[in-house]
Amino acid sequence: HMSGGGGGGGGLGARCPGEADRAWGLRQQQQQLQRREAELLSGITKSLAGADEVSTRTLETLHGQTEQLERIHAHAAAIEGNLDSSEWSLRGMTTFGWVRNLFAGPRRSGSSADAAAPSAGG
Repeated sequence: HMSGGGGGGGGLGARCPGEADRAWGLRQQQQQLQRREAELLSGITKSLAGADEVSTRTLETLHGQTEQLERIHAHAAAIEGNLDSSEWSLRGMTTFGWVRNLFAGPRRSGSSADAAAPSAGG
């Protein structure tokens, strides 16, 4: 009774008839996973490139705003110096203000107004 339903041939495939199908299915799944992984990596790379571009533009904007604030500060210091000089001049025009100016002298806001004005760009 050796010929009864064994499936004949005695080759390697006859050992487990579904094993080749299972291996093929696993290879297909692995290839799908690799494709999906490549797609995800590509999307992440594009997102990172976009974030890098945005951060570079933000840095440039902040740099420009920092320079603008420095110019504003220099102008404000120059204006403060001008106001101090104007106040001193106006006080000198009053009846006893000129006497006070003799002893007090013009109020200086320090060298910051004089030093900051040339860096203001004009």
